[in-house]
Amino acid sequence: MLKLKTKNATPAQTFKKYEPRLKKAKESLLKRKYADFLYLPNQDILPLIKLVTPLKNKFTDVVIVGMGGSILGAQMLFHTLQKPHTTSPRIHFVDNIDPNLIASFEEPLNRKKTLFLLVSKTGNTLETTTIFDLIHKGAKKWFGKNWRNHITIITENKDGILYKKALKDDLLVFPMPKYVGGRYSVLTTAGLVPAILMGIDVKSLLKGAESAQKSKTATTLAVLIHQMYTQKKKTTLALFPYIDCFEYFNKWTIQLIAESLGKNSRIGPLPVGMIGAKDQHSTLQLLLDGPKDKWVLFFELEKYTKDYIANGTKYSEILKAQKKGTEGALTKKRVPNASLSLEKLNAENLGELIFTFEAAVALAGEMLGVNPFNQPAVELGKRITKKLLSK
Repeated sequence: MLKLKTKNATPAQTFKKYEPRLKKAKESLLKRKYADFLYLPNQDILPLIKLVTPLKNKFTDVVIVGMGGSILGAQMLFHTLQKPHTTSPRIHFVDNIDPNLIASFEEPLNRKKTLFLLVSKTGNTLETTTIFDLIHKGAKKWFGKNWRNHITIITENKDGILYKKALKDDLLVFPMPKYVGGRYSVLTTAGLVPAILMGIDVKSLLKGAESAQKSKTATTLAVLIHQMYTQKKKTTLALFPYIDCFEYFNKWTIQLIAESLGKNSRIGPLPVGMIGAKDQHSTLQLLLDGPKDKWVLFFELEKYTKDYIANGTKYSEILKAQKKGTEGALTKKRVPNASLSLEKLNAENLGELIFTFEAAVALAGEMLGVNPFNQPAVELGKRITKKLLSK
């Protein structure tokens, strides 16, 4: 269960004042074409589990290929809930077209027992389709007559390159819902198929997301994001989990906030990520003594599955004291801060956290007067890239 403490950020009466604005934001959000992510916690997950589980037992390695929201959700689930290099099958991610990264996969894979899972909502993502071509060329040599069983596609667009190639070669395709954007897609097949392959309890993940539907935490967080940016002029949000495995949760949240709220060349809080306690020794000085244009959102765990003791003190107690010390220092330096605590780190609590952020960011977008589901400037960059490559 999530607990959001806001006393060091904004007074309680502020949330009362926001009730009429929140009501309008919710009404507006429900009318949006791409708001279907709101209903994902209630999906029937059993057919997908039944379909994907045999793949988990068939392969020693799974290579997940995708860019941005199509892969960040799966990466976040993996790095938060699993220990890298200990899962069966082994999970690998390709999230860039850098030749050095691609070359690094040539040796470690047992190609005879490798599944390539390519994820692209549009099916036209340049990097993903380019890597697909490389895999497609090698597949017959690597896998022989059964090569089709080693390539699977996750996409939504039946007019996209990946879907058409999958149809031509009779490859397995998992459909994504049409009206769920990439950065909101972690609870669709884009995140759930990889999660099942990783051995993550996806039923608990959705159960946690369903709990978030009934909670007020998302609306409270939406108010915080809006108020800090518009009224207190805090243009930078520092995500500061005192949970070491939250590096990719930071990355996922940064994309969610940046692409959803950075619009019209004039609106958009800048999200940045840190990890406690180690970043007390790098960026804390700036937060405390730098320009007062920032606010901090902490994350912490209440319980740990394993702990250690030094000089009579638990490591978890040291970490919690460090977080409280940082929190106190920020408050004294008049840097607003709030704190989200998870009872323990598991699929259910992570599912609640995921949906809380998705709903909060979407609501904040409505209150800021922007469309939280498009990314027009990113599309401009893609069009320029396409022109350059066509010369």
